[in-house]
Amino acid sequence: MKKNDVFTTEINALTNEGEGIGHSDDGMAFFIKGALPGDVVRCGVTKVKRTYGYARLIEVLMPSKDRITPDCPIFGRCGGCVFRNYDYNAELEFKQKLVCDAIERIGGFSDIEILPIEGFSDASRSAYRNKAEIPVKLMNDGSVAAGFYAGRTHSIIPLPENDCLLQPKEFAIVTTAVLGWMNEKNIAPYDEVTGKGIIRHILIRKSFATGEILLCLVINSDSVPSLPDDNFESAGVSTLSINHNSKNTNVILGKKTEVISGHGFITEKLGELSYRVSAPSFFQVNTIQAEKLYTFVKGFASLEGNEKVWDLYCGTGTIGLFLSHYSPDIRLTGIEVVPSAIEDAKNNAVLNKARNTVFPCGKAEEIVPKLLSDDGAPDVVILDPPRKGCDTVCLDTVAKASPKRIVYVSCNPATLARDMKYLKEIGGYEPVRVQPVDMFPGGGHVETVCLLSKGDVKSQK
Repeated sequence: MKKNDVFTTEINALTNEGEGIGHSDDGMAFFIKGALPGDVVRCGVTKVKRTYGYARLIEVLMPSKDRITPDCPIFGRCGGCVFRNYDYNAELEFKQKLVCDAIERIGGFSDIEILPIEGFSDASRSAYRNKAEIPVKLMNDGSVAAGFYAGRTHSIIPLPENDCLLQPKEFAIVTTAVLGWMNEKNIAPYDEVTGKGIIRHILIRKSFATGEILLCLVINSDSVPSLPDDNFESAGVSTLSINHNSKNTNVILGKKTEVISGHGFITEKLGELSYRVSAPSFFQVNTIQAEKLYTFVKGFASLEGNEKVWDLYCGTGTIGLFLSHYSPDIRLTGIEVVPSAIEDAKNNAVLNKARNTVFPCGKAEEIVPKLLSDDGAPDVVILDPPRKGCDTVCLDTVAKASPKRIVYVSCNPATLARDMKYLKEIGGYEPVRVQPVDMFPGGGHVETVCLLSKGDVKSQK
């Protein structure tokens, strides 16, 4: 097969990015964006590697029984959603299989309990995101538009009426107000090629508990003229900040955030707890599913009320505080390398009147040995790393501390399975139970909670 060749194939699987997998007549596997299991499609070759290739979908000759009409006019061009053309039950089945396959194939575990995925209550997969980071661009007619990047590019696809189905309607209102202000004041958007322009991203957060709206403008300069603007307040913005990022980088936020009006944060609730969320804070983007996720973590931890808990990669303290609220006698240590996150965690501990909590800032592998020497081994360790998973130094350190239970929260089944295997090899930790949670309906990722233990543990479900 070579570029521009056309062939017909039946799709029999999906990649973890939601691309259909089919085969050419000579048996080579091809990844085809927009194709679904059960489809028979005609496609054109776009790239050929040694053992696989990529193709574009030309025509669906026979649709899958799970194919639906996408409800978004820019689906397929925008890189945000993967599955708006896929029945939600089929999406959940795919994500369940994604977790099961990774744990068996990468981790080598075939006999552990993997519970059914916890899906989102709204099968329309709409309006669940509490946060948006929206890039802006200058259009050919001189106006400013906002949108999302096309898949694997930095080409922006403008949002119709500034609205995205994954986001609350308030985000479209705020985005429209910002674009109107930019056009009125002649404030240029950032240009990645020239490095010129001021506004890079529009960051919006909403509290589902209070309805508060936080707006943060990410800028490529020291200041922005004409701030604050009355149009933002009339659009429902309760606090406005600017983040300074003048580096030539794909990283959205810079290190400095300045509050222009309001408190600089919104307050969100998970269960009985309140959390202050500022522009740079890490907070799960799906508030409803986050509460379910943390409830599973709490159940897997099997706390009786007087345990010593270490929360590594603790971020703003959300999981650890959710657990410590179970009993005032739980002793919580949350460790995080990002100073601003640690400050948020400390503020959240005060906000929730949490006792017996400390939040040292630094690398876990550097702080844990001193903790172990001064205070002894923990009963439970919570791990919630980024997509790349834990590094081996961190896992070695955790294994040396020898907690009774490890509860691992992951947004990447592949690195979770890898780390599960490593923890068994170096520390004798056996996976007991796994719970997938759909935090990103319509997207290709899935969150997973795993309980690991050296002994027989009966966790709460």
